[in-house]
Amino acid sequence: MRRRVITLLTDFGREGPYAGEVAGVLLSRAPEATLCEISHEVAAHDVREGAFVLAAAAFSFPRGTVHLAVVDPGVGTARRALAMAAGGHLFVAPDNGLLTLAARRAGGPVEVREVAAAALAAPRPHPTFHGRDLFAPVAAALACGLPLEDVGPPCPDWIRLPGCEPEERPDGRLVLPVLHVDRFGNVAFGLTRADAARIWPGLFSPPIHPESADGPAPFVRTYGEAARGQLCLLWGSSGYLEAAVREGRADTRLGVRPGDRVPFIRR
Repeated sequence: MRRRVITLLTDFGREGPYAGEVAGVLLSRAPEATLCEISHEVAAHDVREGAFVLAAAAFSFPRGTVHLAVVDPGVGTARRALAMAAGGHLFVAPDNGLLTLAARRAGGPVEVREVAAAALAAPRPHPTFHGRDLFAPVAAALACGLPLEDVGPPCPDWIRLPGCEPEERPDGRLVLPVLHVDRFGNVAFGLTRADAARIWPGLFSPPIHPESADGPAPFVRTYGEAARGQLCLLWGSSGYLEAAVREGRADTRLGVRPGDRVPFIRR
């Protein structure tokens, strides 16, 4: 069996032992695996941000990678644990919407199962640390070759994050969710190239601009094509429509934050 890659994404931060404890369990149970930590800086309890970062990073890794994602404000409750196969990758996460954008970005059929194999967990899993005692052992078992179907039964009713897709209004407006704002203030909206091709067949650049903008925002290839301080639109590196202000902050210019829904109008 070839050497598997395991990635780790959490909201634990770098202070304290939590991220290290999870990494230790992964490498103890799958010592031949290569461990790559995507990020531990997802905002605390922010499932939407975690979903975006996971989907943006996951498919850069080799097919067969096992992605462990832990942003779990419902830890220890009746919320389910999930394992998912999508786009040639495997994912382990709580059932709270964290897998929504990865499943969508995979662009094909997904298989989601509820983790029900108690033998996979630590002998006495702590109710406040399922990342270490439940999710990490499952991810390690998958990396060691455990078939997905052995994790548990199919879970067709797994939770999807609401409001992550574009909405076409009868009045011609297109309402886009704000999925993410990065450290530069660039705003990623829930519109992919595939969405744009469906809504505007044959067009590369969506003929729209944010309703709240002062005027039409030019569609550019990269930030440097806009004038300094100018609001622009472009396809971001994560594959979503992005608003940016060259050497400024688009989130401030538009007055938006993740979770908002922004009306766009045709130029």
